[in-house]
Amino acid sequence: MVVSAGALVAVGAVVAATTVAGVSATPRARHRPAASGGIQGNPQGTGAPFALTSPLSPSTAVGGTLKVGVAGDVDYMDPARTYYAFSWDIHQLINRTLLTFPDGTGHAGLVPTGDIATGPATPSNGDRTWSYTLKTGIKFQDGTAVTAKSIKYAIERTFATSVINGGPTYFATFLCPGGETKTGFCRTYRGPYRGKPSVYGLSTITTSSPTQIVFHLNQPFAEWNYVMTLLGTSPVEVSMDQKRSTGGANYDDHVQSTGPYEIKSYAFGRHIDLVRNPNYNPATDGTRPALPDKINITTSFDSFSLDNALIHNTEDLDIGGTGVQPATAAKILQTPALEKRTLDPITGFTRYVSILQETKPFQNLHCRKAIEFAMNRKEQQGARGGVYGGSIATTLGPPTLTGWKDFNEYPGTASGRANDRAAKAQLKLCGKPNGFKTKIVTTNQLEGPQQAKFLQQDLKRVGIHAKILMFDPATYYSSVIGVPANIKKGHYGLAFAGWGPDWPAPYGFFENIIDPRKILPVGNSNYGACADPRITTLIKKAVRQTSPAAEHRDWRQVDILVNKDACDAPYTYDKAVDLFSNRVSNVYIEPQFGIVDLRALGLL
Repeated sequence: MVVSAGALVAVGAVVAATTVAGVSATPRARHRPAASGGIQGNPQGTGAPFALTSPLSPSTAVGGTLKVGVAGDVDYMDPARTYYAFSWDIHQLINRTLLTFPDGTGHAGLVPTGDIATGPATPSNGDRTWSYTLKTGIKFQDGTAVTAKSIKYAIERTFATSVINGGPTYFATFLCPGGETKTGFCRTYRGPYRGKPSVYGLSTITTSSPTQIVFHLNQPFAEWNYVMTLLGTSPVEVSMDQKRSTGGANYDDHVQSTGPYEIKSYAFGRHIDLVRNPNYNPATDGTRPALPDKINITTSFDSFSLDNALIHNTEDLDIGGTGVQPATAAKILQTPALEKRTLDPITGFTRYVSILQETKPFQNLHCRKAIEFAMNRKEQQGARGGVYGGSIATTLGPPTLTGWKDFNEYPGTASGRANDRAAKAQLKLCGKPNGFKTKIVTTNQLEGPQQAKFLQQDLKRVGIHAKILMFDPATYYSSVIGVPANIKKGHYGLAFAGWGPDWPAPYGFFENIIDPRKILPVGNSNYGACADPRITTLIKKAVRQTSPAAEHRDWRQVDILVNKDACDAPYTYDKAVDLFSNRVSNVYIEPQFGIVDLRALGLL
């Protein structure tokens, strides 16, 4: 999951630290607000994700308008296409999924529970067959009943990658009849926009009744219940989506709610206004108390103005997932009244610089390794707010993943400092002893410009001259680094990025960002085009494992190989100082995503 669009921390998937076998192998102490208030969290950024044993400012009061701000904007309103972490948070208010996660009180938040379905499935046929029973009484906002076919059709849409792209691609991986092709596409089913036979035409999903849906996977996969929490399972009305004016790519402007709120108005770069869905049945939902009457989300908010609005209680929270600016965090630490309404969660996201291998000279391994050695990670950490913004990263996988172990493939950089001597040695090995020219891409907001300048200075010391290009955060992932053709056209060499798990297990973190089979023409998340076939071999091996210990061992080898290949240069494991207004209630941090749970919030 792409961390916040506004601050570059990812759906998809961003998150938690469990596999289907259990909770984190390296848990740290649960956190709850101290009696005197204060920032809650561990600046070291290691161990299990942040969780509360009780909410901050608990209340069940109903009514009022919750005021939410964010520096960027959603990537898509279409639930099948969105991949920004805070977008997923918003979508939980609008779109229900087959399964979901409970609130953020401890490890219970790491195990899927029923949402549209009555509960998780128990697999059969060697983890290939997964059957779910749907609840009755769930409707779209227009009153149409949600059925098993509504969910089947929603998943079928994700196979039409020329129309529905940008979101996770797991459905094609496991539900393509005959197996997915090496290019990440399904050749045997292309989605429901190819004539009447293609509607409900995906043979690997069967719906024997309006309340029964069965998935017949093309390979064993023990984590399928996690996949069923993804927004791609949000039901879609066929009658709406098959109309040219309201369906396909245009569904982005015509989303039909199944959750407690529906979209009253949406203006890109300005606001998203939510009001109650009159056909929502709370008796069918155990995870959304839906306390406010309205939720007004102001997008493309200036970050410093948003911080100031939170301090003065004119906005209730920032849903970007990346916290306040470093200067604001310093002010909070000196102001006890502000500390009392602040949390500092470990988010489960890793921030990194993706080294774009299809741009010269980064096809050469040693040229890529020169970047790994030259980057001063301490500077990057400082730009993000020091220890309260994150801890130094040497692995791509975050410490919140089960089975995680620390390692460092680049001697002399463990403290976060650069190793210029080693960088220059790598330049000689790649045939560029005097350096070369390249381009750095990032966003034009928040810490993006400063971080790019630090990297530019680091590279200059070893002879690499980099030009900085900055883009709107709302489209940075979806239209700039998520489209390989645009990377090639712009000759981009290095891209700032961030990623968190789509669900709380290693597969949900790594697969989309480093698997060579997932290099897509649009909606690509393997930004650097990591193409080592040994990565795919290790992923296939990990998926086939029957014990968590063996699976974790394979995923560690994946992480080590990706680092040896210098596909991405991780620099921090993310944390966030989150400030809330003095009127917001029922604040949880979702352990599966490491961000505020919008579903639970209310007003005092």
